[in-house]
Amino acid sequence: MLDKNGVKIRTGDVVKISNAYFKNDNGLYYVEYSPGDASWNGENHSLHKLKRNGQISTAKYSTAFWPLCAFTNDRMKNAMAYEWNRDNATIEVVTGIDTSYIADHFKELAVSHAESSKQYGYRWGENSEWAVRYMEISEHYQAVADRISA
Repeated sequence: MLDKNGVKIRTGDVVKISNAYFKNDNGLYYVEYSPGDASWNGENHSLHKLKRNGQISTAKYSTAFWPLCAFTNDRMKNAMAYEWNRDNATIEVVTGIDTSYIADHFKELAVSHAESSKQYGYRWGENSEWAVRYMEISEHYQAVADRISA
């Protein structure tokens, strides 16, 4: 998927959402998962909100998806938000943001999945389906961390 400037959106990128129906959806996010990732089966990008200083937000409603989705208990409001966001909301990959916190997050995920791969390897063999899958995910996360920290 491409942003408004034609730049491909990838896992680990910092993106800015503008002109969303709900103003809470506007702001800076990092891409947690992208379609085609080893750790993601979704068709949309999964985003996580960032604080102003570049740290990962710990707020209650800090997850979003691109294209934007509305999750209210009013069907009509969800439909209006969907139409508005489809026609007006934009996403843009931004640079010049401190990505050290994001890189650390992906490094932690890589280590965690590598440990899980070892555990599955001990139980069912190093070539078992789950051991191999978790190692692929770990390598993916490490590649993302290396790319954004460079």
